[in-house]
Amino acid sequence: MNLSFTEWTYPSKKDQKQLLAMSPCGLVAHAIDNPLTIYTDSNSGKYIPTITWSPFEHNITAMCWYDASDVPDLTLPMLVFASESRRICVYDLMVRKIIASMQLENEPASVIKWSPISSSRFFIGTRNGDVLCCSLKTDDEGKIVFKIDWLMSVDFDVNYLTFEPSFGDTLVVCSKSGAFSFIKRVHSTSPLLVPESYSLSNNNDNEIYSCEFLETSANYMLFVTKLGTILYTISEQETITLFNDVKLKDLFPVISHGRRLIGINDNVVALYELISGKVHRLCEIQIMPSITSSH
Repeated sequence: MNLSFTEWTYPSKKDQKQLLAMSPCGLVAHAIDNPLTIYTDSNSGKYIPTITWSPFEHNITAMCWYDASDVPDLTLPMLVFASESRRICVYDLMVRKIIASMQLENEPASVIKWSPISSSRFFIGTRNGDVLCCSLKTDDEGKIVFKIDWLMSVDFDVNYLTFEPSFGDTLVVCSKSGAFSFIKRVHSTSPLLVPESYSLSNNNDNEIYSCEFLETSANYMLFVTKLGTILYTISEQETITLFNDVKLKDLFPVISHGRRLIGINDNVVALYELISGKVHRLCEIQIMPSITSSH
């Protein structure tokens, strides 16, 4: 009997795409391919599932919660998510339904980021380099609708979006390859794409896992890469390797403490602090591997 694996009829195991997003009001959204679950804090130190459903026939490619963290006394349980079929939806957990949706013309969304200073505006990056500023408006009948305020394009895939922390009106557009650009005046009708593009690394083996501004200064950015964590100075255009003792997947500045950082990899959550120009690990917590498979 002859066996041909090219004609193997049984499905092969494939990697599942997981996404994780946490809202300022403590809600957690977790997607595995298409199924999406929203968790709430039970006030006993545990998160419990509130609702699970499959919003699309295709996989979810990006999602983010309403943020507007600089808008005082306003927190809404709204989640924006996107599909492989180029669909963008805004889901309101209060009424448990999609309140607005839109179809992208070109490529699916690869990242979504809510504005820190606007309660109605968020930004979308796509695989073909498009960056869209979207806003939620109310029409004459009182229905919530999407509006695309502007669209700009860069010459690389858009995988990450992050805001300059001082005023929240400059957006950094970044690719996993290390290319990144700046868009200024993003909340106006005339945004400015800075003509100069930057490249973090010429090493083809490197890959960017995350990028964030250092909260204490608009001149410093943190890039977590496959080869280590890098501090980038924008005005000097210089890179400084902070550390590569662990294979981090993400790094978050601690807002309440400008010199402390929270790092995550597949097994550990660690707290770091910048002391006299060096990074010191203060403590770490072992976690379950599935928690950080969110990229």
